[in-house]
Amino acid sequence: MVEVLSGKAALVSGASRGIGLAAAVALAEAGASVAFNYFDVPHEAPEAIERLRRSGRRAMLVQGDVASATDVDRMVAETG
Repeated sequence: MVEVLSGKAALVSGASRGIGLAAAVALAEAGASVAFNYFDVPHEAPEAIERLRRSGRRAMLVQGDVASATDVDRMVAETG
């Protein structure tokens, strides 16, 4: 697979499950470093993050409410 996103970073809201989780995994497979955002409970994200890390990808978990500018600023700072 061509890593078209190598050197890029992505912060994916709702990445702890469902479509958000699938998007985060696809971004990582395309070469991006990915921050998985969750609001309350991380659900499946920790397992996905560990799987990506084992395959050599950079991934992390960040908690925050995307409706809060303060939380968004903090999450972006944490992923930087």
